[in-house]
Amino acid sequence: MLSKIYIEDIDVVKVFINECMECLQGFEKEVLKLEVRSEDMNLLSQILEKVKRIKRESSFVGISGIVRLSHEIEVILEAIRDKKATVDTGLIDNLLSCIDFLDAYIKGMHEKLKEYALDDENGLYL
Repeated sequence: MLSKIYIEDIDVVKVFINECMECLQGFEKEVLKLEVRSEDMNLLSQILEKVKRIKRESSFVGISGIVRLSHEIEVILEAIRDKKATVDTGLIDNLLSCIDFLDAYIKGMHEKLKEYALDDENGLYL
């Protein structure tokens, strides 16, 4: 899921990373709470808003893989909200796997930005 980021866009990517890291902070705990409080619409709305924020920011930066993953998480959360999906251990485990992936990807981007691993065309692959 490599995306090429050009040098002139580095500042935008830094903002994206900070926004995502903010969204991912405590995200796992909120999803775990959802397992026992699946009827809590406020909790579900908070989680859904974080996912939508990540999707929006990813779209702006052009990281299509994260946009697609965020969209899929959003679909699952909306299905829970609309009572079309039942919250069980398997569903929570899948959501947690997605969160782990997002977290690792964003942290990896952060590390690569710190390294400035430039290619021949003055771009950075993230």
